[in-house]
Amino acid sequence: MESTIEQNIMKACQQTKAFVSQNMKDYLDFAVKTLDDAEFVKSATALLPFDNFADARLRFMDASTKVKSMGLSLMKNELEPAKYSLGVSIELAGDDGNETTDTTAFILAGRTLDELKEFVGSDQFAKDARQQFEQLIEGYFYPVEEL
Repeated sequence: MESTIEQNIMKACQQTKAFVSQNMKDYLDFAVKTLDDAEFVKSATALLPFDNFADARLRFMDASTKVKSMGLSLMKNELEPAKYSLGVSIELAGDDGNETTDTTAFILAGRTLDELKEFVGSDQFAKDARQQFEQLIEGYFYPVEEL
């Protein structure tokens, strides 16, 4: 019976990663558009250093997946010149559909908005974002036990 539970967890983890992989192109397009969106840029520039995030989400209404959204976050690091950290986030539904886990991983720091726009359009961002999503998914399905 234990192996069946482990197999189900492994299967769900792989299906979730596959869903992210299938939707990666849409996410990358979303990320580029987000950094060009005047309202998002306005909210990011209004931040104080290390105070909060400017966050945008690509939401999924597909009930067959645990992935509810994939997001992009900016946190201001410095005022002048304004520099930011860039993060990716993923929201995963719990088993009952009631509880969700929403995790952000920062992948780049100390960059201007123009530098971030250039980076988000690059192959390196696509690689880094996919890698972070996969790690966040694995952490969801295989949480590290605290000592």
